[in-house]
Amino acid sequence: MSGPQGFIVHAIEFFLIQNIQSNAINCLDLLIQSAFKIKQADQKKESISYEVLYGVSGFLYVLNYDLLNDKIIAQDFRLIYYFHDKEYIGGAHGLFGVLNIMMQSILLLNQQFLALPKSKYILKSIELSLNFLLSYQQKNGNFLSSFNSKKSGNNSLCQFCHGSPGAVSPLILASELFKNQKYLNAALQCGQNVWEQGLLKKGFGLCHGISGNGYAFLSLYKATNNQEWMNKAKLFGQIWEIKQYMDYINNYELEDRYVVGKPDYPFSMFQGIVGDILYLIDLQQPKQFQFLGYTL
Repeated sequence: MSGPQGFIVHAIEFFLIQNIQSNAINCLDLLIQSAFKIKQADQKKESISYEVLYGVSGFLYVLNYDLLNDKIIAQDFRLIYYFHDKEYIGGAHGLFGVLNIMMQSILLLNQQFLALPKSKYILKSIELSLNFLLSYQQKNGNFLSSFNSKKSGNNSLCQFCHGSPGAVSPLILASELFKNQKYLNAALQCGQNVWEQGLLKKGFGLCHGISGNGYAFLSLYKATNNQEWMNKAKLFGQIWEIKQYMDYINNYELEDRYVVGKPDYPFSMFQGIVGDILYLIDLQQPKQFQFLGYTL
């Protein structure tokens, strides 16, 4: 408490009172980073003090103080995961993907999960994280690529790995798990964004391609039984037949690619033709489809 942590916890409370949420979140991140530093020091067998004023006990008091403060718990909580030292939002690399797998596990385990002593805490952590994510949904239905992006910015990435397509499945799962229509409404907004921006110049593939985006429509069709989404999914699968569009894809220059118009791993599942074949197969059995690697 004699170190920066005591100051940080009061800074959090001050910023919440002043309704400066971004500063409060930044301070909370600093507090969490302190916990990692303590863990690292312990793993390295470094000398650690455990008393109140200068040690771990004082830091634990600071965390307990936060837990008892309803404002801190209620404001913009989220689980935090990093990929390449960045907090991403999307399905492949970000928080939506992590929450998607967590919710799948919970729904599969069902009563076994609910019997766990910390099940309520885990559910609340997921729900608060989802609510925080919803604050990053843009007016057009898309999501920013990372929490570092400005909320006022416009994310032009509409693909499974970054953007609305990868958010659809976890939002549908959230509507089932928490019995809340707002998550399904958000998923429907995502679907509309995919329809408007999801025919990518990058071409096909699951990770950042048309096939991966098409799975958003299949997910919405399965959840709502609305034929409109099935029709959209089929149309995305028929782009192969449009020569003019395929010529455009094959000549699209992308800095990250070794060969113009070709994915770097053309026979892989997430970046190549294997994923496209799986999508075309799933169009024939939309009620039983599986986005392998992401949905069950």
